[in-house]
Amino acid sequence: MSAPTLYLFDRFDNRLGILSPVGSVTHAEEIGGEDTIEFDCLMAPEKGDRLLWRDPDDGVWREHVVVRTDEPLAESAHVYAESCLCELLGDFVEEAQLVKKTAEQALVAALATSRFTVGEVGVDTDTHGALLYHTNALAALRRVESVWGGEAEAELTVSDGRVTTRTVNLPERRGKWRGARFTYGKNMASCTRTVLEDEVYKALYGFGKGSRCWTRTAIPPAATRAGSRSATSTAA
Repeated sequence: MSAPTLYLFDRFDNRLGILSPVGSVTHAEEIGGEDTIEFDCLMAPEKGDRLLWRDPDDGVWREHVVVRTDEPLAESAHVYAESCLCELLGDFVEEAQLVKKTAEQALVAALATSRFTVGEVGVDTDTHGALLYHTNALAALRRVESVWGGEAEAELTVSDGRVTTRTVNLPERRGKWRGARFTYGKNMASCTRTVLEDEVYKALYGFGKGSRCWTRTAIPPAATRAGSRSATSTAA
């Protein structure tokens, strides 16, 4: 597609300006799978920066997160960015026992630790159950899709050139068939610096073995004091 205007923000939503691609921007989206944009530019953005743009095909605002850049020496940088839903990988769901819940209630639980809110839910109102345990919010969202049905999508509200709200809708079905795309290549002979998309987490979430051993006086037995730790005693 022709290059849309890419508004550049840092990971804290501070506006940095406009990023100018060299050539076209490739947008690839798969229901329940990848939602990426790729393009070349003279100055590479930082990993984690946000790209806000309006899709010329449907007029919908979209936001993508820079996860990888390839920066050859004295050449244009190649930028690879994923849908803003990828930030849910950094939101931790400790435990949510969903028993006889509707899809909307399940979606609320999956997004509880994130900055996304629940939007329109178009699946049926039947109740189901699932356990969301020690996982990230994106995996929890995919679990909700598999149990309750629907195809999740992010929706943005933009005001004064910046995102004001981020919601997740769960319609029964979305998208349309646009054919297939095949990419291939061989005999690559160049030197390229690649900033990997792997996230580095600096905080650790400690857990015990999950069982408590206490006497009636609320004192752990001597044999288990050293070897057994509860979730609260080991929390960091």
